[in-house]
Amino acid sequence: MRVARDNPYVRTGVYLARSIVYAVVIGAAGACIAWAFDTSLGWLSEATRRWWLFGLPVAGAAVCSLISRWYPVVRSDGIQQYIYACREKGYELPPMTAPAKFAASLATLASGGSGGKVGPVVLTGGAVGRALTRVLPWTDEKDHQEATACGAAAAVGALLGCPLGGGLFAVEVMYESSIDYRGLFGAVLCSTAAFFFRQTVLPIKSYFVESSHSFTLDHLLPVLAGTALAGLVGLAFVSLYALARRASDRAGRFAWLTPTAGAVGCVALAWVCGPELMGVGENLLRSAWMGELALSAGLLLLAGKLLATVSTVGSGGSGGLFFPAAVLGSLCGTVVCGLFGFEDVTMRHMVTAASVSATLASMLNAPIAAAVIQIELYGVGVAPAAVLGSVLGYLIGRPKVAYRYASPRAKGVAPLTSRPASPGEAD
Repeated sequence: MRVARDNPYVRTGVYLARSIVYAVVIGAAGACIAWAFDTSLGWLSEATRRWWLFGLPVAGAAVCSLISRWYPVVRSDGIQQYIYACREKGYELPPMTAPAKFAASLATLASGGSGGKVGPVVLTGGAVGRALTRVLPWTDEKDHQEATACGAAAAVGALLGCPLGGGLFAVEVMYESSIDYRGLFGAVLCSTAAFFFRQTVLPIKSYFVESSHSFTLDHLLPVLAGTALAGLVGLAFVSLYALARRASDRAGRFAWLTPTAGAVGCVALAWVCGPELMGVGENLLRSAWMGELALSAGLLLLAGKLLATVSTVGSGGSGGLFFPAAVLGSLCGTVVCGLFGFEDVTMRHMVTAASVSATLASMLNAPIAAAVIQIELYGVGVAPAAVLGSVLGYLIGRPKVAYRYASPRAKGVAPLTSRPASPGEAD
């Protein structure tokens, strides 16, 4: 038996067999989570939209606050907790993490709070993936950490319709300057399985809008301008988000009440800048891609969406940062095209793709995933613009990152009970 275990072919065979089991079981579970969250959020948002401007986000934040009082893990977007669950030995997610995060995020976003879907499904999918491996035989803590990443990748891949980008995002967001290729293999496999499950079984709406246009050298300078603006916007967002998180932390035992204050700020901003900045912001993504926004509207909504998301998620409201980052990038593209008078459809698509990649890379520290997701959503024609945007946006955003791993033990905090350090803080 000892010889068999030491045989590299046996080890590889066992690893492949386990990865296939993970892909089937966790991939299907991740796709179901993405479908359930997306469907529930869409239905609830349509039913409540008329009340958003009249203070409904405050009620949603109150529900989120009550949940976070007993389960602090639901606060903010959940990516930081996911990183700790994947990398910190002894860091466990409470059994109620998945349903608590699911409910808190629905309460925040369906009531009009400004945030995204990806963060909630990352933590929910990761918690479910981790729980599923606990019922499998011959697994240890390393397997549970790997399954957490697989569950997150499956949920993201199914939600966005990006089999490769979902796996890359789940792994890349965990590290500041490297990728664990062992974990990447399983994550991409689970993301692909979830995407296949979504395509064949679940009616999840698609974000895929293929562009029939291709990048040329004529697009280079506008793309660089959009990338620079988007990278700086991402850097500004992370700085403000870190300040908001630290302010929320200082509330001490009353920190669970801060999402309500953030919801008040979101409603106030919506009255000034327009109700479009509330919720996930999918309509803004579509409007920017189609060129339906004027320069003045783009500038106003850019500032409003940035501050509304900082107010909602930075105060502890349960929502993600991926969709807000994409919205901010799209609005940066609108601003650049408006400033230079670009009305050509091809130019707008290239600048928008580059700007979205730049904000995703700058805010979320995932440059490869940012470019790949853009290519999977909009086609290979935007590849040069997406790659330029992700690389330059990542370089601009390097001084501050939204997520940083530092062992809670290094700070003298028990990993099972603590909430990770505020984003943007130095190690």
